[in-house]
This record gives sequence, C-alpha cells and structure tokens, in this order.
Amino acid sequence: MQSVPKVARRRVVASLAVVALAVGAAASCSRPGRGGSPGGSTPRPPSTLPAGGGGGGGSCPSVQIITARGTGESQNSARGLAGLDNGIASQVPGTQIYQVVYPATADFLNSAAVGTKDALAKLTSEAAQCPNTRFFLTGYSQGGMVVTGVLQQLPAALQSRIAGGVIYGNPYYKGGSASAQGPDKAAQGIIPTGIPASYGDRIHDYCMQGDTVCGSGAKPGQVGLPTSGISAAHLTYPGSSVEKQAIAWAVGVLKGA
Repeated sequence: MQSVPKVARRRVVASLAVVALAVGAAASCSRPGRGGSPGGSTPRPPSTLPAGGGGGGGSCPSVQIITARGTGESQNSARGLAGLDNGIASQVPGTQIYQVVYPATADFLNSAAVGTKDALAKLTSEAAQCPNTRFFLTGYSQGGMVVTGVLQQLPAALQSRIAGGVIYGNPYYKGGSASAQGPDKAAQGIIPTGIPASYGDRIHDYCMQGDTVCGSGAKPGQVGLPTSGISAAHLTYPGSSVEKQAIAWAVGVLKGA
C-alpha cells in the first residue's frame, strides 16, 4: 500500500473519522430495499454466508466472494454489501461468501491493514486447498481500502485467480483508470492510488456523483480531504441502479458471459 506522509496520515484519519458515524448510522437506521439492500434487523443471509467471517465448510466452492464491510458496520450483520453479495451468490451456483474479519473502526489505515492481512490469508489458504476456485472481491468504503490493499499485495502467482471485484465509495478511487466506474468516472479519492493497472477492468470501482470519499477532488499523488464531511451520496450504493449494474456485470463475468 502506498506510503502516506505522517502529516497527511493524520489529516486523512481526522477527515475520515466521520465515516464511522455516517456508515454506522446508516447501518442501524436504513430501511429495507429491493434486491437485498440494507435494512431490517438482519440482512437476508443465503445458505452460503458463513457467520462472523467463518469458513466455507469442507468442500471447495466454485466461487469465493471475499467481502469487506464499511466503517462502523457489525462483523456479523453488515448490510452495505449484503444486496451485492447475495445478489451475486443467488445467481451463481456454488458460491460461498467470506466476510473479512477486521475492526472496521475509525483508525482507518491500521484497521484496513488488518482487513487486508485477513483477506490475503483467506485467499491464499483457499487457493492452495481449492485449485479450481475463483475469487471475487467486494468492498465498501473502508472495505475498498482493504480490497485495494489485497490487490496491491497479492503474489503474482495468484493474480489470475481473481475473477473480478466490485468496490463502492473507495477512498483510493482514481478517476480515469481502467477500473474506474461511474456515475463519476472522473472523480479522485482521498488518497487516489487506484487499483493496480495489471487488473485492468476486472475490478469495477464505483463512485457516485457527489460522494466525497471517492470524489474528494485530490490529484494523483496528493491527499484530498472532503471540505464538508461525508456526503449523503456515500450511503446510496445499496439498492441503487449502480448495484443492479454491478450484480449483472459480476454474474456475467462469473458465468463466463
């Protein structure tokens, strides 16, 4: 992961601290939506969804979704990615979902690093045990930092095992890159390092218009800070047309369309 100067690091942590409040509040107060969007007392868990980041049983899945929740969401009841993950799993037979085990706290850089380590360990172990399993990565907000870290650190021998991935509201969003997806493809995240170019368009990194986390306006190589806190747009991915597009694209990729 790109090194961040100490001063910039402090500013990033301070500016992102409100994400914990915003995403946490959305998780607890959001209403049910179509297509498995956040809401209700618990998300709609498919039989493939292991509790608490648990394993996928003794058999090898055809697809392993490794998903990293947003800041402030509960390990066992995260809703921000429930519609996306369940929507994919319900249409691709043999899919299992693994929830990355990490704090998801406002200590963003350190918290995300824990998530990246856990996701890498799961992916590496599963890949060794299950040579035919393909992997699909999903991340929301701080979870996007986790996924980006995985892609930056994944050994070359395992990179071909990544079938694809979807990220919402990534602080590392880099507009104009092969992975950048709309509605705001020109946006720049708080630390716009972007997805490694070697993954091309296998990763769809989505940024909503007006999302100040993935669209802070920073220039590549600089640190951009939201000037007015975290915008409401950062919370609008679940149940949106973007999510429907993401599910359709992911299903097509995993089914070989």
